[in-house]
Amino acid sequence: MKNFVKWGIYIVALNVAVMLIGYFAGWTTTSLGRTVSWIATAASLVLLFMGIREKKMTDTEDFTFGRGWVEGTLISIVAAVIFALFFFLFTTFINPEMIDFAREEATKGMAAQNMPKEQLEQAKKFTEFFLSPTGFAISTLFMYTLGGMFISLIFSPIVKSMGGSSAPREMA
Repeated sequence: MKNFVKWGIYIVALNVAVMLIGYFAGWTTTSLGRTVSWIATAASLVLLFMGIREKKMTDTEDFTFGRGWVEGTLISIVAAVIFALFFFLFTTFINPEMIDFAREEATKGMAAQNMPKEQLEQAKKFTEFFLSPTGFAISTLFMYTLGGMFISLIFSPIVKSMGGSSAPREMA
């Protein structure tokens, strides 16, 4: 299995596990759920770093900043596609209440801004799509991909500067 596929699947597995645990524990619409989600995001970044580092360890001499960036981007794309599909299914069939909660929170936020009624209705129509399973899946796809590309710009030079290899060195 390709390195980027393996690490993309690891990231998805982590996030799916966190979402399902949060759902069954009743955290998905609580501040605890948001905190756990941020912790899972940090753990996902560690996995992304480890995936780029493993790519370097397979061929230390040939590893460049560009190869690290591409590897991180590919890991992110794999994770984005699989997790967006999961998230669509999760919010459609397993936890549609999450969508309802997000819409209620958005409506409360708009109402708190004392918008004129016409503007409030337009904003509700606009958010209707983005706060749907399809909208969440699309935004997840873009956020994972673009976020991973950006973070890989940071991680790649760090990994490149790290010494070492997993292969034993020959003594001269």
